[in-house]
Amino acid sequence: MKPQSLTYAETSVDRRLLSLCRAALALTLLQPALAVDYGYGDEFFQTYSITATQHARAIGGSLGTFNDNSNGSVYDRGAERDVTYVQMNLSRLVGKTIDGGATLSFPAWSQFGGQINNGTLNLANAPWTYSAGGATPGFTAIADSPTLSGSFPTGSQAAWSISASTLSNLVANAANFPGFAVTAGAGSGLHFLGL
Repeated sequence: MKPQSLTYAETSVDRRLLSLCRAALALTLLQPALAVDYGYGDEFFQTYSITATQHARAIGGSLGTFNDNSNGSVYDRGAERDVTYVQMNLSRLVGKTIDGGATLSFPAWSQFGGQINNGTLNLANAPWTYSAGGATPGFTAIADSPTLSGSFPTGSQAAWSISASTLSNLVANAANFPGFAVTAGAGSGLHFLGL
C-alpha cells in the first residue's frame, strides 16, 4: 500500500482500515462542519488519523544502523532490543485547534511473541531517511509518555499516549519533526505488521 499522509478517520471505510493496518497517530481536531447534516459552518471535534510516511528498524546488536524497513519490532535479542522508527507529516496540523493529546498505535503481530515490557515512546534525535546499513539518528525518551506493557495478539493495536503539551510542541516545530522511535525492555517479543 502507498503511504498516506493525513486522512479523516471517518471519510471512508478504506481509510479507516488503512489506519488500523499501519502505524498511525490518532488525534481530535476542531473543524468547521462542511455538510448540512452536521450544521454547515458550525465547529465540531473530529478524529484524524495520520499514518507513517516512512519507517525503519534497527535490530538489536546493530542499533547504530538501519537493518530493514519491512515489519518493525521491539524484539528482545539478549543484551539489546530492536528499535522501530516512524516518521509522519505533522505540517497539516499547524494552526489547527487540537483537543487533548494523541495516541501512536502500531498493528501487532505476535508470531514471535506478543509481549511488550516497559515499552517506551521516544523522539528521534535528528531527521532521518532509511537506507539499509545507514546510520540511525538515536533517540530520546518522551518524558511524559507512560510506558506500555502487556500482551498484544495479532490484529490488536499497541498504542502509546502522547500528552497535549508534547503534541503541541511537536506541531509547533512540525517542519523539523524528526519522527518517533519505539523500544521496550527485556522479555519483549512483539513485532509490528504492515507498517
